[in-house]
Amino acid sequence: MPIDIQGILTQLEQQIASLAKTSVKNYATQAQSDGQAILTSMKADLVDWTNQVANGTLKASDIPDLIAGDSDNLKMAALTQIGLAEIEADQFKQSVLDLITKTITAAI
Repeated sequence: MPIDIQGILTQLEQQIASLAKTSVKNYATQAQSDGQAILTSMKADLVDWTNQVANGTLKASDIPDLIAGDSDNLKMAALTQIGLAEIEADQFKQSVLDLITKTITAAI
């Protein structure tokens, strides 16, 4: 069964927007910007990984570790620029990564 990665990415964009509105209400615009930046920076990897799973060269169970491995390189620029506490920005980043992980693994 082919994986609709473009559909998954579109779904993730919508879910990130909702997450931003519910988790960092006062800074939803900045949170959505940072969340979309995370998704954009990971897009090529996500496409590659899902294709590898579809081709049988990667196990679906490896996806969470691969996504977690990218987390240190991802910054919450807009949220930290407006002065949101680092811990809150990190919590939002982790929520975005969890969302990406759950959505991708559920689709494959």
